Amino acid sequence: MSGCDARADGFVVGTVLPSPASVAALGRDGHSTRDMVEAVRDGDLAKARRLLDADPALARIGDGENLDLLTLAVARDDRAMVSLLLEKGAPPDGPNGETPLSLALRAREPWHAQALLQAGASPDPVAPDAFWPLDEAIALNSLGAVRLLLDHGADVNRADRTGGTPLETAVAMRNYRIAELLLERGADPWAVGVNGDTIASALNAPVRPAEPAEAQAETRVKARMTAAGWRFPPPSAQVVRAEVLAGRWPPADAQGGRPPSPELVQRMRELWPQ
Repeated sequence: MSGCDARADGFVVGTVLPSPASVAALGRDGHSTRDMVEAVRDGDLAKARRLLDADPALARIGDGENLDLLTLAVARDDRAMVSLLLEKGAPPDGPNGETPLSLALRAREPWHAQALLQAGASPDPVAPDAFWPLDEAIALNSLGAVRLLLDHGADVNRADRTGGTPLETAVAMRNYRIAELLLERGADPWAVGVNGDTIASALNAPVRPAEPAEAQAETRVKARMTAAGWRFPPPSAQVVRAEVLAGRWPPADAQGGRPPSPELVQRMRELWPQ
């Protein structure tokens, strides 16, 4: 436990919870702010409600970086406080568009993530360099969290600046059950990165998962990729780049593929001039 009474056993190993110092700093701007932070820290629901009824703006207390009242309540696994803060207008995406949901996805129970998403937290990044909820869930190999985000509208084909997609991340991490779910939900099997890397090339790597469930899912993912038109071994990154830059990607016989975005093609031209 800590000064904020964070429930470390309620989160996956390695989760960073608010420190006593950061909680104390959150309440340094005035008497009302301090009282509100203390109410959330101590789990004093009656005091918190009284303060919020008097000044609803207190629900938006945050340090502007990575700590706010919702995050503190999630860290304490205080469901009643989370519900009260959301009811009183606390922003479900937090002060910088990531912290409450990022922490909630690392909880061993889905309640907090469900509550935040139902209250309007974005299942996608809210800024170009912001936290990616799907990437967080994939890195945790949490099939349930990925499904929850997709059920709340997460973009299964959202790509970063290099063309990386959630499906590519899942395959690269050998989280094949998640990769299978992403394909079921419409992930593009022909997505390509700026270097010409593809899902199939990652899938064709020699490393194999140890868990039987993942190995079985890998077989099913390969079958889906084959049904989409892929052949193994897949073409090299050099061949893929040439096809992309020639406007021939995905191939004519591809099933379910989408052309690369103009932005990705332009970045590829800059990185790989012909």
